[in-house]
Amino acid sequence: MTMQDELGVDQLDSLITILELIRSGRATTKPEIARTTGYGRALVAQRVMSLMSLGLVAAGDTHIEGRGRAPRTLHLSADSGVLLLTELGTSRTDVCVSDLDGRHLASWSESRDIHQSPESLLENLAVVFERLLDESSRTRLDVWGVGIGVPAPVEYATGRASGSAIMPNWEGFSAREFLSSRFGAPTWVDNDVNLMALGEFRLDRATTSSRRSTSRSAPESVAASSAREGCTGAPRVRPETSHISRWNKNRRCTANAGSAAVSRRSPAAWR
Repeated sequence: MTMQDELGVDQLDSLITILELIRSGRATTKPEIARTTGYGRALVAQRVMSLMSLGLVAAGDTHIEGRGRAPRTLHLSADSGVLLLTELGTSRTDVCVSDLDGRHLASWSESRDIHQSPESLLENLAVVFERLLDESSRTRLDVWGVGIGVPAPVEYATGRASGSAIMPNWEGFSAREFLSSRFGAPTWVDNDVNLMALGEFRLDRATTSSRRSTSRSAPESVAASSAREGCTGAPRVRPETSHISRWNKNRRCTANAGSAAVSRRSPAAWR
């Protein structure tokens, strides 16, 4: 049974909203959370208690806001678990173990061909994860989640690469199932450029409501993705717009993608 099944969608949404406010530092006391979200104080107190029982949030020092009893500040319990993260590039793989706030505890980079079989690549990746866990003085029991970025379109609901010219041998393969069974933790798989856009969005959230990230992941390809604030406070990430050149024997590109085409499609994509 998943947490959504246990809690219900509405309760889970409010937990995520409050956790994000605490994690980002935008609201770090119960009164601040109530003012920011519009939730009642009793609901906020219940959700904060749930987050504390889950080991996600801890109480810190008191925060002076005015008259009356000073509320305690709340902060993310980043050391409660670790995340296993990797970006699988076309020729290079970056791997790290981080705490729950994204701080790297151990990392590794190496040249690796994405065209090899997914089973072989992910088996090697799992070995690297195990070694980095050892370096971080952590075990599989500390792993709360696994995240993978791949240079290909991904069916987010299934975590499977789909329709990729770069990774044709990954078609239909579930990296999510492979790593979830290996580490006993939920696994998320998404396009690498979508993840870059989401990362930039969160890092620069205080100054902008829309971000776009563009990445050239190979000499013959370019991909772009954009993210913006959604109605519920969660960022929305659009699937990548990408172009892979196809070369004839004279080494000339026989297809091209122009910015005008991207611009024409972008407004419609947000609706």
